[in-house]
Amino acid sequence: MWLTERYCEPQNNWIAAKIVEWAGKNNVDVEVSWLTWAEITPKLATAMEAGTLPDVFYGGVSPVLMDPTNIYTLPVDDILNELGWDNIFERHTLQVKIKGKYYAVPFGNMINVTHLIKSLFEKGKKAANITDFPDSGGPLPETWDDYVLLAEAMKKWDPNHHAFGLTLGEGATDGSETWCMTWFPYGGEFMTEPSVSGIKFRSKESVENMYRIKEWYDKGYISPDAITESGYWNNEQYLTRASVMIVEGPTPFYKATTTDPSLVADTMLLPPPSGPKGLIGLGGTYSWHIIKTTEHQDLCKDLILYFYKDKKAYTSYVVDGACCHIPLLKDVAEEAAKQFMPEIIGPYMEALEKCTVATQTWPYNLPSRVQGEIYSDFTYAHMMMHVLVDGWEPEKAVDWAADHIEEIAKRVYGS
Repeated sequence: MWLTERYCEPQNNWIAAKIVEWAGKNNVDVEVSWLTWAEITPKLATAMEAGTLPDVFYGGVSPVLMDPTNIYTLPVDDILNELGWDNIFERHTLQVKIKGKYYAVPFGNMINVTHLIKSLFEKGKKAANITDFPDSGGPLPETWDDYVLLAEAMKKWDPNHHAFGLTLGEGATDGSETWCMTWFPYGGEFMTEPSVSGIKFRSKESVENMYRIKEWYDKGYISPDAITESGYWNNEQYLTRASVMIVEGPTPFYKATTTDPSLVADTMLLPPPSGPKGLIGLGGTYSWHIIKTTEHQDLCKDLILYFYKDKKAYTSYVVDGACCHIPLLKDVAEEAAKQFMPEIIGPYMEALEKCTVATQTWPYNLPSRVQGEIYSDFTYAHMMMHVLVDGWEPEKAVDWAADHIEEIAKRVYGS
């Protein structure tokens, strides 16, 4: 088994203990390897070529394993049927549904949400005499335009404040996520189908988004320090109260629950900023994948079911992670929300339900080896650096990225 190491050590320990428990009950030896996010994609790609894939992989829906043009995982409809569709969040399964079959079993879903620090927020509103925001029509911002108004307000409170804690560098794909989160709500599209002609990156929406990010950077809404290789820079902007808001999966909020109760009390988790195309949130699911070449299909399926069937234990797994991963099963989610800060986690779960959840291949929204490669080589981050650091015009940088993406698509899908 290859398992992706998550931010929450108690959850990693829970999974490890469950594997040992199951192995003991079934008199089975299980070899487990824990891998970081950065190791996963290249290791899977190498193993695929060498024919040395594991029996089971746990992690984000893999573009290496599950590109619809070449799927390396088994259908798991029977597992989902046994868990019971009446108790499953069906929308959590959409990322693993390909041509009518399900090729992985989701375990936890997450979406990037706005972490808003209430005390800083109120200072900015007071400095700019803001009562309501134009687009939301209420006291809280909803759209990116509302948040731009907040960024301007924060400058009135403190000219040195950088309101948007958004990473622009290569760290842990967060720079790439910044691009997607500001691009999709304005009509940006990566691909519509798995083909060269289905790649839609070269567009006016891409150019407009590059200008948008440049404007925010030039006006100081985003700190120059955001150009970083640190995978945790945006998290630190929240944890140190350096920015009034960040947009991230609730991992930094989880960290605050273990280190800074006062910050937890000073936090609102809100839906991600929306745009003219609506509320589109960047999200994903961590899932169990059974590799189709395994000689132990029945054992693999039995092990995966074991993680779900003890619902009390599954609930404790969710609570241990501050409910940042929304579980596949509805009753587990409801119980976990009752046990852990319902006044905060409730709105987060509501945000997940309100959003149209986008993956990096939006609007195609299924795995693609093309997207997997450009995330691994930080194409979006390099494109932004060409503008913000090297002084390229946005049009030139977008063309550079589009050329690169289209070349990969030709190699993956054929010209």
